[in-house]
Amino acid sequence: MMMRGVLAINWNYPGDSIPAFITLMFMPFSYSIAYGLVAGIMSYAAINSVTWAVGKITRGRILPPDYENKEYWSCESPFPPNYSLSGKLMMLRHSPLRLAP
Repeated sequence: MMMRGVLAINWNYPGDSIPAFITLMFMPFSYSIAYGLVAGIMSYAAINSVTWAVGKITRGRILPPDYENKEYWSCESPFPPNYSLSGKLMMLRHSPLRLAP
């Protein structure tokens, strides 16, 4: 049941698949989910920062063969561009509560 999420992992790019594999294998062998997550996050940061540094130093001439399969992170908001969450919360805060008689 919990292994169904493994299908969603990007197994085509080593910078994504190796940290996922380390996380999956480290959790049962260390008897700790937290240690597995820490190992996966640290390996992801190490592998992808070295890949990024080598790419910057060589100006993109030396990159992994499957670099175009990399899944890019996005800092976009899940809300539409003109959506104001603070305005909606303020409107809810100042609306009078009406109780049914």
